[in-house]
This record gives sequence, C-alpha cells and structure tokens, in this order.
Amino acid sequence: MPIELRVRAILAISFIMGTSCLSHSPRWQARTAGPVLRSVSAEQQPSPRGPSSSRPGTVSKPAPASVPSPSRDGRILFHNTVVREGIALELQIEPLSGADYAGASIIAGDYIRISIGVHDAETGSPLTGLHPSAWMSLLRDSADVPCKVRVKSYLSGSLLAARPEVDLNTYYVAALNQSGSITVVDPQFSSGRSRLVSRIELKGPGEDWSLSSDRSRLYVSMPTANQVAAIDTGSWHIVRRTQIQKPARLALQPDEQYLWVSYGDQPSGIAVLRASDLGLVKQIALAKGPHDIAFSSDSRFALVTNRGAGSVAVIETSRLAVIRELKTGGQPSHVAFSAIAQSAYVTDSENGMIFSISAAHQEVVPRMQAEPGLTHIYFPGDGRLGFVLNPRQGKVHILDVARNEIVQTAAIDKMPAQIAFSDQLAYVVRQGSELIEMFPLDQLGGLHTRVPVVDLPGAKSSGASYFADDDSTALVVQIPGENSVVIASPGDKAMYYYDEGMAAPMGISSNFGEEPRAVLVIDRSLRERTPGIYETSTQLDKPGVYSLPLLVNSPPLVECFTVPVAPRTTPKR
Repeated sequence: MPIELRVRAILAISFIMGTSCLSHSPRWQARTAGPVLRSVSAEQQPSPRGPSSSRPGTVSKPAPASVPSPSRDGRILFHNTVVREGIALELQIEPLSGADYAGASIIAGDYIRISIGVHDAETGSPLTGLHPSAWMSLLRDSADVPCKVRVKSYLSGSLLAARPEVDLNTYYVAALNQSGSITVVDPQFSSGRSRLVSRIELKGPGEDWSLSSDRSRLYVSMPTANQVAAIDTGSWHIVRRTQIQKPARLALQPDEQYLWVSYGDQPSGIAVLRASDLGLVKQIALAKGPHDIAFSSDSRFALVTNRGAGSVAVIETSRLAVIRELKTGGQPSHVAFSAIAQSAYVTDSENGMIFSISAAHQEVVPRMQAEPGLTHIYFPGDGRLGFVLNPRQGKVHILDVARNEIVQTAAIDKMPAQIAFSDQLAYVVRQGSELIEMFPLDQLGGLHTRVPVVDLPGAKSSGASYFADDDSTALVVQIPGENSVVIASPGDKAMYYYDEGMAAPMGISSNFGEEPRAVLVIDRSLRERTPGIYETSTQLDKPGVYSLPLLVNSPPLVECFTVPVAPRTTPKR
C-alpha cells in the first residue's frame, strides 16, 4: 500500500474506532506539521466553480448547497451535497471532455469526471490542502454495511477484505510497447490482480513520449507513421494527430506552451507544435542531426544538438528563431539543463567531452574531459549533480556544476544504458544484465570518493534490442508520493514494484502479453484542481447502484454517496 494511503488508513481507522491516540503521537504531529487545512475566505477567492455574477467590488454570497454548480459543458450527470459538522461535501459527476458521451445520466462504460467540493457550509469558503480518499463499489448484497465499515475495509489492504470496483486513490502504469501500442494497467501490486484499463493502438511503434505536468495529456512520436499523437489520459483516447516527417525526440517547454519535435534525416530540424491542439506553429530547419533538445528553466531558450554537424543551435522561443549556432566539433549527442547552474550541458560522443553553455550568454564555457562513447546526461533534483553514461566504456560519471568538473566515476560493467531517479536513489539499467545498480543520492558528490553501488535483481531483457543510444524513455520510474518505483521487464512482459530498502521487488503486474520498452506512472488520485475542488476521472464498467465512500482527513469526516449507473442500451460511438 502506498505510504500516503498507509497514513490515511491509520488516521481513518483511529477515527472510525472512536480513538484519539494519534492526536497525542509526536510522530504523527511531526508528520502533519504545518498548515494541513486552510480556509480561503470568499472575499479572497472567487468561486471555484466559475466566475461570480456579482458586481465588481462586492462579495458574492455562496450558492445554497442544494443548487448544482455548472459543469464545464453544462451537463451534470449527478449532483448531491451533504453537510456534516459544518462542512459541506459536494459530489458532482459530469461527462469527461472528449469522451464518448452516451446520454443524460451516468451510463456504464462512459468516462466521467468526479469532482468533490469541500467548503465551509456557512461561509462557502473552500477548504484547501486536503487529501480526500474515495472508492466506488456496487452495493449488491452489502447495502446495509455502514459507511465507516466500508472505508475501514478498503483501507486495510487485506487480500481477504472486500475490494471496491474502482479505487479513486491509485495510480496507473502506462507502458510503451514494442508492438506499437500503449497498455494502461491498474497494477494492484499488493494483490497481484492487475487490471487492463486500456490498450491504445498506435499507427506505428512509439519512439518517444512526453507527459504534461498535470498528467492530462500524453504525447507520442511514431517515426514509421510520420505522426505525433496526443492522448487524453482521462478517456485514454487519441484526441489529436499531426503529420511530421520521421518524428523522434519530444520535449515540452517548461511552461508547456509548445511541444518540440525533432524530425527527419535529411533534411532535419525541429517542428514546434502547440501543446493544446498539436497545431504546427513553425518548422525550424537545422544542420544535420540527430537532435536532442533542452530548455532554459524560464522557457526563453531551447538548445538543440546537431550531432552530424558538430554544433548546438540556440533558439529563442518567443521568436522561434535560431539566434546562435555554436560550433563544438565532434558529435554533440545529448543535452540537459541544470537549473541551479542556469546552463545546458552537452555530451560529445566522439571526443569524450562534456561542455556547458550559459543561458545568459549562450557561450561555451570550459569543458570537462572524459572518454569517447558518452551518451545521455541527466540532472535530477536541483541540478547540482549531473550523471553521464558511457555504455561502451562501462562508466557512469558524476559531475558537480559548482566545481565544473567530474567528481566521481562508477565502473558499471555490461553497458549501462539508462539511468532513472527517485528522491533517494539513482537506478542504472544495463543492457547485458538483469541486475540494476543503485546509487544512494545522499552519498554522492564527494570529490574523488568511491560511488557506493547496490545490486537489485531487476527486469529480464534480451540485450541491445531493448535499448538505443538515442532512446530518452525509461524502464524505471518513481511512483508519486512514495519511496518506490515501477520497473518494466520486457523479457517477462510485466512490471515489478520495488519498495526502496528491500532486497528485491515486492510485487508484479502483468503487461498483458506486451513487451514494454518504457513506463510512466499516471497519478489518478483525487487532486486539488482549484481551491477546495478535488477531481479525478474514471470509467464504470458495470451498471447498478454504487456506493461512493468519501474520507476527508482533516477534519476527519466519512460520508457515503449513492450513485446510480444505467446500463448501456446503444453501442459506444
């Protein structure tokens, strides 16, 4: 069970049992120190459901709890509000934008958005900073089970306990597969009962993908299909397609206004697309590629490598024009930006050099010498330490941007091909071994000190067929809010769950017959989208009457809503 849910479970069970032991626990007080609950007054905050209709300069009176708030498209499928201990809990369900909408009520199989509003019943002020939990289960023969008993059962995590049809506190794992598809899986690692949420058939094998920061859009490049697609992660439908000649690398600007796509062999360059609708804004012809892309942290500049021409192009994003082309020589292959140094760092695979380019001056500053064969470079966290791979030489270099030098080198045999990061560890995936090497991040950065390395039994692979020098995807990804990761196993056609600190992975999820070449974790828990409004999206496969138990952590409240779902009488469009 995720750490956050474990904490919620302790709180909920304590509340359900009528105890107050947690309030006197120093460990609990330390964990919840700071503003957990914050009420924003109506004078300070406009209505989260839409603009006020009152005159400028006046305070809007909160709408009565029984009045439904307007949905994004005017179609409310379900609405109910209850008041408990002076707190109004509002449940609203509406069709998901872009989903295959079927009627004026909730229909089995439709994609829906669930919004839960929490506000002061008297003033209407939203309560922010909460972490609500919710589930949905068919009532069937359990209509008389008390709400608190349902919540306690769901939070227990026991394999013998009743499980809900839909868990609104979970995450999905998306796998980019060798076959030209994306599988979306509810892994349920603790029970081993993984569920296939969606299988998205692409027009060709995916080369690269990029996820928006709010995790609502997933972009995929397909070179053999000359296409870039945008996927709505609520409905898991492809909602936009754009034709680009041999698209490869994808990169979202930090402000996410544009999606940048490297394309072609000869000619080659960058296609700049609007992230909102994949509309082509401009194609920028560049010197010979392949190309890698990085951005300054303020989105003012893009830095693009021209490997075949021995140069790096500096592009001003406001004008979408090349303002400088820096001759580096060799083969500048990969680039990454360090926020703390405000510089981009480029690896030269031919000469074994690492050089930096200042965002302020767009000039190459003193270089660091390594050895030929350098590939990817990464800057996790605040960007103080950079990690550089050399698969052919079996090395991982660690550079310190403050010193502008390589401070540590780890010897990693069997071709270290990828590196991924959690908050605590670096994970090095190797082409020639099932073992993954781990570095504790808090023990790195010492000048000329040994890099501590720990082995982790990892994912089966069959060697180089799963890796490419230009591959920017990852086989390891951190689970949001946890000290744990998901590890994709192409050979096993599965994903593993690893809880950091353990000797081996603790759970496995099927990838339903597909070989994953990359994974992403999509957080589907209730998140605060606007003050006091917590949202997620889901699909209810079965018709019937559902119970939606809602747990609010502070103040501790439990409430169950009854939600009817009608059977589908017409085929999905």
